[in-house]
Amino acid sequence: MKMEKCDQLLSAVKTAVSLYGIEGASTRVIAKTANVDDGHIYRFFKTKEEMLVAAYKQESEAFYDDLVSEIDYLHNKTTVQLPDGAKLVFHFAWKNLLSNPEYCLFESYYYHSPSFSEACEVYSAQVNKLVDCVKWLFDSPDSAERFLFSVLSVLFDFAKKVIDGTVANTTETEDAVFNIVFGMLLHQTGMADSMK
Repeated sequence: MKMEKCDQLLSAVKTAVSLYGIEGASTRVIAKTANVDDGHIYRFFKTKEEMLVAAYKQESEAFYDDLVSEIDYLHNKTTVQLPDGAKLVFHFAWKNLLSNPEYCLFESYYYHSPSFSEACEVYSAQVNKLVDCVKWLFDSPDSAERFLFSVLSVLFDFAKKVIDGTVANTTETEDAVFNIVFGMLLHQTGMADSMK
């Protein structure tokens, strides 16, 4: 029962932040979204920042674990090569973000807020899971990490623009974002010349 209440609060954090941003998602708004009284929050969390980190950890783990599984599957179980493999992974991530707009908006708002400094360790752990999956493509883990930080930023920023209606949700948009990401991959790995 206690874990259910905690999960209910963490889900409310995601919803409230996706609707009102970090500043607008006060503890009062979060409590109202969770349908509990304000004091109930402090049975589980000492501060709003602690609650944000816990919500981010829970939500991001699901997204990144799914992405890691997809990359591992394509790398280990199929003969798909670049660029087709990159396109499949990108499509999987893009589709997951657009099918979970609350998570996409929550991560985008949180990532760009001063409060995110509290979750840097969690974020690095998530990115490191991806680095382990794709490091074979790069000359060093640092290169893989730099690439992934850039790609994730592009991916989330464009998905947020689709969700908030700034950019059309079309195949052309998806292709354009993929071309940006794939161009970054080719440049970072030095494969651009061999693809010509």
